[in-house]
Amino acid sequence: MNTIDSRTVISKFLTILVAIIMVVTGWALWLADKEGTSLSTPQQHDELWQMYSVGNQLEQIRHLATQFISNKTGREQLTRGLADSLVLIEKTRSDFLASGALTNRDNPVVFKGLDVLSSTIKTWLLRTQSHNDRAPMLLLASDILKEHEANHEQLLAMMTDIHRTMSAHLDQDRLSLKNRFTSVRWVLYSCFVFSILLFLKLLLDIRFFRKINIYLSELNERLKNDINVKTSELRNERQLLLEVIEASPCEVVLFTEATGKILLINKRFSRRLCLTDVNQPFMVSDLVFDPKKAKELIVDLDTHGAVDDWEGMISVRSPYWSSLSARKILIDNQKAYLFWSFDLSVHKNLQDKLQLLANTDMLSGIYNRRAFMQKADLIIKTAGSCGLLMLDIDNFKHINDTYGHAAGDTVIVGFGELLKSLNINNALYGRLGGEEFAVLLPYISQERLLAQAEEFRMLFAEYDFVCDEDVIIHATVSIGAVHTSSMTERNISALLSVADKALYVAKTTGKNKVVPG
Repeated sequence: MNTIDSRTVISKFLTILVAIIMVVTGWALWLADKEGTSLSTPQQHDELWQMYSVGNQLEQIRHLATQFISNKTGREQLTRGLADSLVLIEKTRSDFLASGALTNRDNPVVFKGLDVLSSTIKTWLLRTQSHNDRAPMLLLASDILKEHEANHEQLLAMMTDIHRTMSAHLDQDRLSLKNRFTSVRWVLYSCFVFSILLFLKLLLDIRFFRKINIYLSELNERLKNDINVKTSELRNERQLLLEVIEASPCEVVLFTEATGKILLINKRFSRRLCLTDVNQPFMVSDLVFDPKKAKELIVDLDTHGAVDDWEGMISVRSPYWSSLSARKILIDNQKAYLFWSFDLSVHKNLQDKLQLLANTDMLSGIYNRRAFMQKADLIIKTAGSCGLLMLDIDNFKHINDTYGHAAGDTVIVGFGELLKSLNINNALYGRLGGEEFAVLLPYISQERLLAQAEEFRMLFAEYDFVCDEDVIIHATVSIGAVHTSSMTERNISALLSVADKALYVAKTTGKNKVVPG
């Protein structure tokens, strides 16, 4: 094994040893910090304090009994004092069991004493409830005073037992603390010895690296010559790459991740992005129009290193739809982003027009039935409360028969324009078919819904539908109204079903009215 290999093995061994010492030292520091914090924090053993509270409560009962005998206090105060004492004793017992510091097995005196006190006070309470006369209550007060001394002695015995247990716990804590600080001491000794070894290793490495430095200087000269040759080759390859990119039908840009320095961009992309100075910093946020989507794109690139066929708006200054692909690469030891894109503006414009045609009723200019149903279900799921109005133009067949179908179309067109002109926030309008329309009003109360329906009805009745220069048609509308507060099933189909029944009632009872469902 040569010198370098030997030093490599030694370095690996020391690295492993450093890691072990770091872990152990960290554990020792954590332990010292934990124990220091524990020592600087008062112990939470409040069992004796709780027993003092019980003693004070028993003393309070004795005082109340004395006052009762002296006719200075009443039956209610004595009863309340007994009840409070019982609650305190029961709580003290449950707290002891919950803390785990005291147990029935190790502290029978405490728990038996608490049980005796609890049983005694329960008996006294029963006596206060079974007698309303003063004489039995005087007898009870006398019994309380007689038993006070015994209860006090019982309390002292319990406190002695608790003190003994707490002393044992403290002894265990002190012993545990001693053992832990012994471990910390040995860890510190180990760190000291290792520091000496590491210092000696550093002295040896200094001598070794002096020799290495001479060798590297000679090697550096040879590398310079090789680099010059490679640089010339790369320069030629770069020029070829630039020519290929300029002739490419796609738009290409390459820039560093940290500083945003543009390393490469073809003229096509520079024009589309409206870049006047390619020396200015350029980031992903300057490329993607939506800041939120720009952040998501960066996360995908950082996570996967590549993004393919991402569609969105690019160019902050002059946005247009594009299909974008990207790679995260290393250029001269710098992380960089490579993007190339294809313009989708024409395709997106056609797609939007087709989507509009698919969702819009061409006669009324509002949503058709399919689009209305889809969007209404989404609104109902997110809105807290919604109201639905189902509207049907009265005597529409008579309009068609009297004035012709062109006049009927004029009424349909005018009705759609009338609805859109109302400008109600968040309202959704749709033509369900024929002369039937629907309006979904989110975030509206039932009272406001009916008032809005009545406004619709009156506005429609007063509207002039101009068919020809000398023909003006007036029509009325019947409305069925339903609110989600009266529904168990919250979806557009259920709302339309109820509204349709209300509309039927409006149509069969005179028309030109609003009927709630």
